[in-house]
Amino acid sequence: MCECSRVLLSFTRVFSQDIRHGRWEVVLPAVGRMKLPASVMSALYEQVVVELLECREVELAKEMLRAAPPLQLLRASDPERYEAHYGYM
Repeated sequence: MCECSRVLLSFTRVFSQDIRHGRWEVVLPAVGRMKLPASVMSALYEQVVVELLECREVELAKEMLRAAPPLQLLRASDPERYEAHYGYM
């Protein structure tokens, strides 16, 4: 196996662990550099909002809903789904 493959496998393993453990401060900047479909980005940011609400980080969740571009796309494309998050605050 070449060095590039080992590095990629290591990155993939670590990145997957970061996602599973909710290390969003690492994951969100990384996915921001990826070319992912808007639906995937919206779903990922929605998950972060849900976890923030579970931790009672209501103000931070509100700020993400107001300012995060993937969530603004969700607001435009599916307003009911977007507004549903405010029901948990």
